Amino acid sequence: MYYFDTIGAVDVIRFNKLWHTFLLENLAVVRTFAEHNFALYVQARNPNTPGVVRKLRAPTTRQLTAARKFWTFVRAELYTSGRHEHFRDIYSNYPLADEFTIDHFLPWSFVVHDLLWNLVPVAQPTNSSKSDALPDLDLYLPRLAKLHFAAIESAKTRSKLLEDYIDCFKRSPGELLALGEVGLFALYREVMLPQSQIAMNQGFEFGWKLRL
Repeated sequence: MYYFDTIGAVDVIRFNKLWHTFLLENLAVVRTFAEHNFALYVQARNPNTPGVVRKLRAPTTRQLTAARKFWTFVRAELYTSGRHEHFRDIYSNYPLADEFTIDHFLPWSFVVHDLLWNLVPVAQPTNSSKSDALPDLDLYLPRLAKLHFAAIESAKTRSKLLEDYIDCFKRSPGELLALGEVGLFALYREVMLPQSQIAMNQGFEFGWKLRL
């Protein structure tokens, strides 16, 4: 692929022209191979950091279309069943109208994913205020679990919508509902507390509270 050469008193490395042509023609394959092995190297040495592969080449846009559809569906179900009081901004604790935005409870720049168990509907001012901060877990984690319990209950007959929960908590929708709000909150603590600590260690602002 390369060889050493000397030009006058200068030692140089020359690149084989045939290899140069080959690599250019197969650049996508070569780059993928290199990034995959680099990701394995980095992940092995940083086992407590989530999303290493995604962070090497983070998406330029967040894929929240499915999340918006999910929470719109949940809102409609809650209103139909007379439980609209459950559809609230977990930070302000105010009811949400049909205009809402999607917030990453653990910051997107930390988790680098758009999985439903970490997403909540909030008012736009709330989302702007929170930015990439870690919310106060003592105050907001119980509200997060309560809202998601209502969401799981609303979509219990549509398991396809709940795959993110199944993958995260390793339980079926029926098993999650059988745990009740208290049980789901316990599962959320098991998931959120370690990841929040890692994010804090990496310098993310923590203990954020919404100023009303």
